[in-house]
Amino acid sequence: MTYKLTPISQLTSKQPKNTWLIKGIIEQATTGMLFGSPASGKSFIAMDMAFCIAIGHDFANSTVNQGKVVYLAGEGFNGLSKRFKALEEKYETQTSDIFISNMPASLICIKNTEEVIAEVDNICPNPSLIIVDTLHRNFGGGDENSAKDVGKLMVTITALINHTGAAV
Repeated sequence: MTYKLTPISQLTSKQPKNTWLIKGIIEQATTGMLFGSPASGKSFIAMDMAFCIAIGHDFANSTVNQGKVVYLAGEGFNGLSKRFKALEEKYETQTSDIFISNMPASLICIKNTEEVIAEVDNICPNPSLIIVDTLHRNFGGGDENSAKDVGKLMVTITALINHTGAAV
C-alpha cells in the first residue's frame, strides 16, 4: 500500500450514496452501538432490529434491506428463545435467517475472531448484520476501559466488516 494525500475537492465531488440496512439508522458495512443504562431494553431493540432485517419488515417506521443476521450472544441464552418467540408472535412469522452463537466470542483475541469468521462463512455466508450482545460478555479477557484493549477489539470488528460486508 502506498500512502498518499487526496485533495478534498476530489472527495467532495463524488458523494457516495448511503447504503442503508435500516434507513436512517444503520448503514451497511459500518460499526454502530446501542448504549444506555442497564436494563433499559438495549438487547430487546437489537433483537427487534435483527428480526425485522431477517424478515424484511420495516423497523420503527424505517425501511429495511432484508438479509441474514448473526447474533453473537454473550449471555441470556435461555431467554433468547423466549424473546425471539415473542417477536415471531408480534410479526406473525418465523425466520431461519438469524443465527445465534452458543457462547461468547471473546473478540479481542484474533484467533477467536478467526473462529467466528470461519463459522459465519460455514453457516451464514454474507450476513447483513452481526450483533454483538453484550459487548462486555463478548469482549474477552481485556479491559473495556483500556484504549489498548478497545483498539484490539476494533481491529477484530473491522476484520468482521471487511470479511463479511456486514454492519456490526
